[in-house]
Amino acid sequence: MSLVRIADLYKKKLFNEALREVELDLVQNDECPYLWLLRGNLLQLSESVSPMPLEEAEKSYLKALELDPDYIQAMENLAHFYDIVVPDKKRAHEFARLVQNRVGQLSKDMAEIMHS
Repeated sequence: MSLVRIADLYKKKLFNEALREVELDLVQNDECPYLWLLRGNLLQLSESVSPMPLEEAEKSYLKALELDPDYIQAMENLAHFYDIVVPDKKRAHEFARLVQNRVGQLSKDMAEIMHS
């Protein structure tokens, strides 16, 4: 994986180049939820004017969540995506509730660990 290179391209706002690097990494490691999440973010930031990147961004976030159903960042990105990018308030609320539920469960788990 070339995450250092991707981070460098991202900092330089070279989103299309960073996206190409992520795509190359996914060929080798298509089971990595972080790469799918990063792909979704970069698709939204890319310079393409077609609506396809938005559909692909959504698919990328959903793939990240499929690979890791507890991936809070994927849930948050989907909530934001449906709230702001492709307005679908019902889905935005659905994913926001998932985030709240998961964070609440993590808080309970941490409290149990600290008190045991």
